[in-house]
Amino acid sequence: APPKERPLTKSKKSSGVDPIVPVTDLDLLHSIGDFYGLSALPYPLHQCLISRTPGAPVPKKLYYISSSAKELLDADRRGSLRVFSVGVKAFERQSMKDGSVPCKFRLAQDSVRFLAPYVSKQRLALRLSDFRALLKHRCLLTTGNESSSVPLLSDPAAVEDLRSGRCGPGTCVISIRKDDTLEPIVESGLSLEEFTVTAWQGAKSLNLLVGEVESSKLLDALADQFAPAETKENKGESRKMRNRLVMWMIDESVVIFHCDAFR
Repeated sequence: APPKERPLTKSKKSSGVDPIVPVTDLDLLHSIGDFYGLSALPYPLHQCLISRTPGAPVPKKLYYISSSAKELLDADRRGSLRVFSVGVKAFERQSMKDGSVPCKFRLAQDSVRFLAPYVSKQRLALRLSDFRALLKHRCLLTTGNESSSVPLLSDPAAVEDLRSGRCGPGTCVISIRKDDTLEPIVESGLSLEEFTVTAWQGAKSLNLLVGEVESSKLLDALADQFAPAETKENKGESRKMRNRLVMWMIDESVVIFHCDAFR
């Protein structure tokens, strides 16, 4: 049975540090576990999830911490530790007025690469072209007609997964479909499994839940990893030219600086 909710660290008015509280609400834990199919986790959810909001009926954010970090916090019986940051943001509270999504928490992108192997529900695999389009446009239509600004999901297998309810409304984990035709050249340093993102499946669209900076980096990594050989060579030459230009500008700046300095 999960332990009673007792702050692992105490809050001191003068410190401005929020206490760390284990998540022990069984209904909340079961809701998250059932919705995402997290039964295969190496540790039960109540042993690895914490919040920073004691007494809140539904915490705003839930963080995953390792078992060793949990043991360290458990050992601080006197509340001497002042912990400013701990764990990885795993879930964020979401508000659904119509009640169409049974789980009150969406999966955070910060922890998706760790949790994805244990997620057996709310998963959707896209072929490379659709995955790239989702990163670029931040939205894919799942029904209706393609517009000039928002492309239509074209992967028949993914469309069937959505239609059949195998991936229902709410947060879902999006990855690239493994295909024999994919021949990645590991240049970006990312494996195929690391191209995993979170998205929100609404009534008519998939909407990316990833920040623009991270989605842009993933797009660049995709371009490096799956670009044709001639494109990769041209891109390499272009980068060399940009590097030479930067070095020339730096040298020129140094010369101007010295000239001004000795006037």
